[in-house]
Amino acid sequence: MKKFTVLAITTVLLIISSPVTMADDIKEIRKTFDTEKKLKLDLVLGGCTIKASDDQKVHLLVKYNYDEQEFEVKISERTRSINIEEKLSNNPSGFSEWTLFVPKKAEIEFNSATGSLSMENIVVDIEASSGTGSIEVMNCQGDFELSSGTGSIEVTNSQGEFDLGSGTGKVVVSESKGNIEAGSGTGRVKANHVEISDEGDFSSGTGSVEIKDITGKSFDLTASSGTGNATLIMNKSNLKGYFEFSANANHGRIDSPIDFDGEEIIDTGSERQLRKWFQKDKDTPRYYIKTGTGKAALEL
Repeated sequence: MKKFTVLAITTVLLIISSPVTMADDIKEIRKTFDTEKKLKLDLVLGGCTIKASDDQKVHLLVKYNYDEQEFEVKISERTRSINIEEKLSNNPSGFSEWTLFVPKKAEIEFNSATGSLSMENIVVDIEASSGTGSIEVMNCQGDFELSSGTGSIEVTNSQGEFDLGSGTGKVVVSESKGNIEAGSGTGRVKANHVEISDEGDFSSGTGSVEIKDITGKSFDLTASSGTGNATLIMNKSNLKGYFEFSANANHGRIDSPIDFDGEEIIDTGSERQLRKWFQKDKDTPRYYIKTGTGKAALEL
């Protein structure tokens, strides 16, 4: 799957800063960047929303209520990037909310220790990670490489190349289109009303995986879980292509309302794997539904 790439584009940086304002103890910092460089946003506790800019400039809005000695927004210009950092003292008391307005095709690298990230109505190449925060993508286009340690990841009504991963949180993709790799270590993974361009890979180590109403012309789709159920839900009228199911022969299970064309047991040395398959009308798309000790199932 296509990964996030860095484009080196240089230009002149103009920073316009308005005075810090006070309102009910909430302070604001506003800055504007006239640039096409990569944006690097490195936060500690703050969460961020990224929205579309109404011009070709980048606008940053930070709202916070920390004491001035506890909080700093540090901005530095590099040859290929603009680095924006949240600096906090030890044991700060307060919060910060970050909003970034970007033009089309912005390149962004985002990191936060605990903050969440939300993207709305943007065209972007982004690599983003959070230790515990959630990540949401709504009505966006581009290349997305997104990860969270314990937070959830949700993509809705978006299009592009997606590489999505959470350690323990759920990963959900709906009403979207593209090539998609989505996985969780222990959380559930779901895809609903998704059009696959060439490849879709949905997996969980111990959580369930559910794939529903998938469309596309010719693609490979894999849904797999180590110990949970992996389920493909389809409309019977769209049941065309090659379907293959596999599970641990001793501890897993395969369920399908359609008779199989064939089956076999494969001895890998460490386990015996049961594999069953059937084909309807043509050999593509290709669906691979896999589990170790759960259930690999087709539902109509």
